[in-house]
Amino acid sequence: KEETENDNGGQRQRLSPSPRFRVTASDGSSGDYDYLILAAGVYTPLLARQVGAGGACPTYPLRGYSLTVVRSDPKSEEELRQLETKGGKESITNLLNRPISIDNIYCSSVSPNSARLAGFGELCGYPEPARTVESVGPRVLARYGRTIFPDGNAREENALQCFRPMSPDDLPIAGEVLSVSSGEGTGTGTGEGSGLFLHTGHGTMGWTLSLATAECVAQAVCDRVVSDDRTTCTSSDDSKVVQAKKEDEDAA
Repeated sequence: KEETENDNGGQRQRLSPSPRFRVTASDGSSGDYDYLILAAGVYTPLLARQVGAGGACPTYPLRGYSLTVVRSDPKSEEELRQLETKGGKESITNLLNRPISIDNIYCSSVSPNSARLAGFGELCGYPEPARTVESVGPRVLARYGRTIFPDGNAREENALQCFRPMSPDDLPIAGEVLSVSSGEGTGTGTGEGSGLFLHTGHGTMGWTLSLATAECVAQAVCDRVVSDDRTTCTSSDDSKVVQAKKEDEDAA
């Protein structure tokens, strides 16, 4: 680290060390960063490999489907409220009153008139090559949908496809990678802590766990920035980013 003089006030400053990561976007623009979060779903391990952290991200795409079943003769929300206000002369029931799981297929309520089935998984590679791989998922979900909800409109053409990043133990991978290997990609070995954070591997529990794990990653980034004990400011010619050692707050 090289110390320089600030022409404006004689304040001694430190030049920032070389950034750890250079990110190039699809439009060709690029930027240098000290901290990087990879949260690209099933493509996260491909990006991690480019910065020497492929071994820290052992996830694989799991193709799955969801199917929303709607009551064939749905009642509007207003009709349901009116029936409830009149004292329930007509039986008022949701299509699904509580979540259920049957043969590892999970069913949850979306509205009084609809429910969603999900949980089917296939190992067939990444989305692009998987387009040519036929699936029994929509047919299986539609069959279960018609059995569980005989008054619903379960049709296999309504099934939606998705690819989930699965970890080997089905647990999220969230936090800082301790080190990266410069030999594997464009990253550099940085000793204890690398400045690279992962947020992936949620599998079939993405909606359930992602908000909590995102908060954990955000806190880890903040802790790392604080532990690096540095602040940034701009030099007098506004062309460089320099690093100034913080004043000892206890002494102040």
